[in-house]
Amino acid sequence: MIIAPHRAFPADLAALAGLLVAASACEIGPKNILAPTNATLTLSSPVEFIPINQGTTLRVTLLKQDGTPVQDGTEVVLTATLGQFDQRKVRTEGGAASAKYQAGGQVGVDQIEAASGSLKSQISLAIGSAAVSRIQLLAEPLTLPPSGGEAALAALAISPTGVGVVGVPVRFETSAGSITPSDPVLTDGDGVARASLKTNTPATVRAQALNFRSDEIAIRLRSPVDLIITPSTPTADIGQSVVFNVTAMAGGQPVVGGLRVEFGDGQSADLGQIAGTATTSHAYNRDGGFNVTARFFEPGGQEVRSTIRMDVRAGGGPGPVPGPPTGVTSGDQIDPKSIRWLSPASTDVSDWRITSTVTSVDIRGDDICINHTKAGQWPLVSIDGNPPNIEGNPMIVVNIGGQWYGAGFDWFGQGRTCKHMPAVEYGRDQIRVHPLDASWPGPRSGDLIGLLVSTPSSDRIPVRSVNERSNIVLIRWP
Repeated sequence: MIIAPHRAFPADLAALAGLLVAASACEIGPKNILAPTNATLTLSSPVEFIPINQGTTLRVTLLKQDGTPVQDGTEVVLTATLGQFDQRKVRTEGGAASAKYQAGGQVGVDQIEAASGSLKSQISLAIGSAAVSRIQLLAEPLTLPPSGGEAALAALAISPTGVGVVGVPVRFETSAGSITPSDPVLTDGDGVARASLKTNTPATVRAQALNFRSDEIAIRLRSPVDLIITPSTPTADIGQSVVFNVTAMAGGQPVVGGLRVEFGDGQSADLGQIAGTATTSHAYNRDGGFNVTARFFEPGGQEVRSTIRMDVRAGGGPGPVPGPPTGVTSGDQIDPKSIRWLSPASTDVSDWRITSTVTSVDIRGDDICINHTKAGQWPLVSIDGNPPNIEGNPMIVVNIGGQWYGAGFDWFGQGRTCKHMPAVEYGRDQIRVHPLDASWPGPRSGDLIGLLVSTPSSDRIPVRSVNERSNIVLIRWP
């Protein structure tokens, strides 16, 4: 059988032509335009916070390296973790495009991204439970210890209906010190954002959220604690009960804190939390001189100490050598400018600030004790590579040929007020600066001698902490 070739009829030709045109159109139609790799893509929002179910408009900019717009029609894809856009893809015109963003009903931080080709740009948008009408700030405590400390800050974001708003970013500001954390803090389920201020100077703090700022709060430093120990008797017999009254005042007002009293014989009394005053008693079972120390712990953890000397006699025997003249509680009993301070045994401490008061001087045999109110409180320094363990220098002032000479004769460790050494060694083995050297026989019975305690002052080992000292007292050497 012979099959004749197929012939196209006019209708078939028309259909075929349509297919060819469609195919050609697919091949030459517009393709997606993506950002060049050296361009800059930026996504921005007019707000950093939006209430749930509310909307805003986000903007995309795409610029070439030279700052000119990319090709019109460049495609940018938008994504969000919580909310949604009215269009997932936008095309630039004049290097920019915008899209309407709608927050969902979930509180949180939406991570929003714009992408075109290899370029990406991200922003975070906080979604809160309601609109905000004002910010209220609280701080506790309002008054810090004299050396500073930490105050807790709490900012409440409040809605027009008076309830706390969840998810609001709050920034804390201070005029001094530092805020932790330094980044904005989101309000919690109660509408509260929390941070802490650490400062050693007075400061004012404020909280800011959106366009709202709280009132300023002043954080002050209170006056130093004046810790005073008052015994019922300055001396006691063995077995006699001595009552110790302790007061903790600052600026004339009682201070609340923990109190511990150490009686100097290994015994102590923990009096717990007090409000300005406390009383305890103690009986000593041996004679001698004892340093009674009150340790007051402020709520912020700072410790204040005060020390007095308690002399205990065996059967009413003679007490210690008298200390400063009756009625003298502070101030020098000799003009420090009239003293020639012998270096390197000591620097000139005449202008150093008097922060401690000598309460008694106890000389028994080869023991000399200069008891003062700052014992155990001056900062420690390190010498000879050892850990910090030196608090100060005991110092002696003597008159030779009508001229007063002064020098330090040893070191005091932390809280120590006594040294064990023959008096003759002060010059021969300790001071070693003429005229208080081996040619000086040391203090003799009946000599008028000045005594004081300072923070480390020897020029032989030039270590310094603070330039402070006690007053200078005069005694007759026993």
